Amino acid sequence: MCGIAGYINFDGRDISAHVLAQMTEALRHRGPDDIGLRAFSMQRGCSQGLTSSNRGPVAGCEGGVGFTRLSILDLSAAGHQPMVNAEGDVILAFNGEIYNAFDYRADLETDGYRFTSKTDTEVVLHLYERYGLDGMLERVGDISKGMPRQRICDPAMLDSTLLFLVSPASVAVTGTVIKVDDGQGRR
Repeated sequence: MCGIAGYINFDGRDISAHVLAQMTEALRHRGPDDIGLRAFSMQRGCSQGLTSSNRGPVAGCEGGVGFTRLSILDLSAAGHQPMVNAEGDVILAFNGEIYNAFDYRADLETDGYRFTSKTDTEVVLHLYERYGLDGMLERVGDISKGMPRQRICDPAMLDSTLLFLVSPASVAVTGTVIKVDDGQGRR
């Protein structure tokens, strides 16, 4: 079990690194092994890693995602999340396990994707890059193939709209707050 937090200022204001860190720290009990913070801009198509010592606004970034990790498959620092592709323009925070993820790794390597970890998260990230949303979901989106809880941020997709994949959870947008319900009444 891991924890995923985040928010977006839909009016374009810069996020507060301190607020994102506090939100993520509140989920520390869900993932005691590591904590990761990433700010991003859907408008500018960029992102940057943060540390919990960052304070104040993050210039040019209207969104942020935080992750607390319970290490299961790859216990090394290479499994740090939120995970980012080589170009830094796709961000993935993933909680769960994709049972068939490693079935695709060799094909992705043949296609030129390089892996730095032994995580299913990185496989999902590269599947998304290679096949897009529909192709990735065809391969790993079926709940019978794992327990996915994913947030993928791709500034190039959907005219710069943040994409949240939360299965089987639901996402509701209320004003400028996105509330994620895990389907069991917990938020």
